[in-house]
Amino acid sequence: MSFACLEEDDWKILHAIIPKHMNIELNISCPNVNEHPNLKNYFALDKRKWCIVKVPPTITQKQLDKIISLGYNSIHASNTIPTAKGGLSGKMIMPYTLKIIDYIKSNYRDIKVIAGGGVYSKQDANKYLDAGADHISLGSVCFTPWKIKGIIND
Repeated sequence: MSFACLEEDDWKILHAIIPKHMNIELNISCPNVNEHPNLKNYFALDKRKWCIVKVPPTITQKQLDKIISLGYNSIHASNTIPTAKGGLSGKMIMPYTLKIIDYIKSNYRDIKVIAGGGVYSKQDANKYLDAGADHISLGSVCFTPWKIKGIIND
């Protein structure tokens, strides 16, 4: 399940109602939200098998350092770039995602990175894997589902 917050107390409320055995993704990157309340360490302390933080393409190194210092050990890079009409995804965010992978893997080898954005082929997936990503996220390609099988099978 993927969750986002709109108000400061939402992280605390969500933490109280989401079962501790459930794997989750905390989305702090939705381009349709003007501001994201500060991420708290509530979920990191649970030691869930998967507690992923999905970050925006424009995240700073300082912000990544803070997320990791809170105890989160899985980062999903990255979401869409905000535009006047919503969010821009696909190949355009590949350079941002590659930069995030490089920073994390250069400074935090034990942090798991899920890379996404612009994966339409095996070559795209390999670009992220070769950069150090541990996993690949398929998003925009799902709008053309017949392409997914080729990526997964390759």
